Amino acid sequence: MNKAEDQAGNDKLSKENGESCIVRIFGQDVTDFSSQYGAESRMTYAAQNLAGNYNIYPNYGDFTQACVFRTYGPWWRMAPSAFKPYRKTPTAVGFESEDYIEVLFEERLYPIAVQIYETYNPGAIVKIMASDYKAGTNVDTGKQSKWITLWSSPAVETEQRVRIFSPPIKKIDTRVNLIRLELNHSLLGYYTELDCIMLCGVRSRPQSTDYPNLRVQASQLDPPRTPREQAMPGFYAQEEEKMVKELGSLKLNDVYQCPEGGEGKQLFEMLPGEVIVMILAYLDFPSLARVAQTCRLLKEHAYDHILYLEMNLQPIWHMVSNTTLDGLSRRCQHLQRLNLSWCGKSGTIKGSAFKRFLSSCASSLVTLQLSCCSFINKDTMLHISRFCPQLKELDLSGCGDVDKMSALVLTPLTNLERLNLYRTKIDTITIIALIRSMPELQHLNLGSCKMITNIVEVVLQLRLNCPKLKSLDLWRAREMDDSVFQEFVAGCPLLEELDVGWCSDLRSVNGSFTCIAENCKNLKKLFLTANRTVCDNDLLSLAKHSRHLQQLDILGTREVSSKAVEQVLASCKEMVFFDVSFCAGVTDNDVALWKVKYPAVNIKKSFQNTS
Repeated sequence: MNKAEDQAGNDKLSKENGESCIVRIFGQDVTDFSSQYGAESRMTYAAQNLAGNYNIYPNYGDFTQACVFRTYGPWWRMAPSAFKPYRKTPTAVGFESEDYIEVLFEERLYPIAVQIYETYNPGAIVKIMASDYKAGTNVDTGKQSKWITLWSSPAVETEQRVRIFSPPIKKIDTRVNLIRLELNHSLLGYYTELDCIMLCGVRSRPQSTDYPNLRVQASQLDPPRTPREQAMPGFYAQEEEKMVKELGSLKLNDVYQCPEGGEGKQLFEMLPGEVIVMILAYLDFPSLARVAQTCRLLKEHAYDHILYLEMNLQPIWHMVSNTTLDGLSRRCQHLQRLNLSWCGKSGTIKGSAFKRFLSSCASSLVTLQLSCCSFINKDTMLHISRFCPQLKELDLSGCGDVDKMSALVLTPLTNLERLNLYRTKIDTITIIALIRSMPELQHLNLGSCKMITNIVEVVLQLRLNCPKLKSLDLWRAREMDDSVFQEFVAGCPLLEELDVGWCSDLRSVNGSFTCIAENCKNLKKLFLTANRTVCDNDLLSLAKHSRHLQQLDILGTREVSSKAVEQVLASCKEMVFFDVSFCAGVTDNDVALWKVKYPAVNIKKSFQNTS
């Protein structure tokens, strides 16, 4: 069936029985996302490709028209630039998500099914959520847009074929027009690619007796389901719903009416306070909130500051609000690490609440992760620089209001060692000012920072001011100069990770890549993605000098031979990842032989299949 016939069929289905018939509509617009493989100003591999009708289906393979995210597999978490994981992460909600994307639909429907067209390396989707885009927010109406989990499941390995993924979703009594997909890429062998998304629903609220028939209609439109797709809707949904009811809006500063007496309580009181705290240390944050509601004794110990040295609130991002931060401020006086990534959507966290929290809890803060937080702006960043004197790690990736004016206030953070500015609007002058003020900087991510127009001056200032630099991400940086880049590499011998993927101004003939190998003896990860000039000399130099190399990406080069690739595999004994996709001199037979000969190395070779 072609697209025109498919849309005609949709219109017919919508009109046959009026309000009671299933309406099927494709996504209208992508409103938010956490990462994308493509450039900010182009549609190639861009997140925006998920909107609209299908362009690739039923073909399977690597196509530029797809929605593609930035990472896959465990490789990015193994790199030197990765943040250290948190010791305690809320487990009751089954959080496994690493990326998200939100798609708006032109009509609000009671959802019956959600269909996602997966056209390459399927299986990354672990959660489907829904909301009403027009419900209002704290800012404009005082209401909060409520996110409802329609389906969730742990990540599992999936058969590699094109499919329309449509798991059975939870019945809800709310019309929605915003769908959020959350993804976990850890089990993927390569980038997952999504073609489009369709919402199937009805315009009027269906009766309970109507649902079986509506689901039958939806299933007749779907392809056969895998066992994972047939799982009960919302693998973790019931546990999450229970948590929401118990914690409400996480009003953790309330005084609870706790039961008095009781033999169990008397026995527990015999334990030393230190022992009780040691027991409670095994609980995550939501569990501590529940324990605090049981009795005054446990509430007293559940508020012990030592239990709140680390807080990872990203797994419950949709439950965190102003009240949450206000309640936590009473027990986080010695907080050292905080992850608020993805929190504050739809105005649930205001800048004023975040500033209040920082003013009382940030004096010992070492790590602060704020990826994709909408409340981050010049004012809140000024408070970060003012109240976080010990800060060493800061993640602002995906924060759209981080620009030349707001980022400049971070210069007082002279102890900063790790700074992630991926997909922010920081400009050349501002990042240079930050570099000059941060001599301890070891890890810097400037990937997809399209407002940085003079990357030459940036790398020059890194060489002059950041001698401890260990990792640098310049993904899709523009206007690079080979001679200045080589000066930078020669001045940063401690480099362990370097990503210059899609930096097309670097040329092998000028010696930039051999310079990396000769000067960076501790190199563990090197991405030269889509640089067409990488040649055999570069690989042979890596084989000779970079004996600790673990990850190498040379996707898209036409100048390397299979002999040079094998020399790298034979010499770099610690290699675990090697991407040779679309390398003209490397055949499928070569890759098959290497996978047998070097089983410890994950060798990647992508493809397109239009048959």
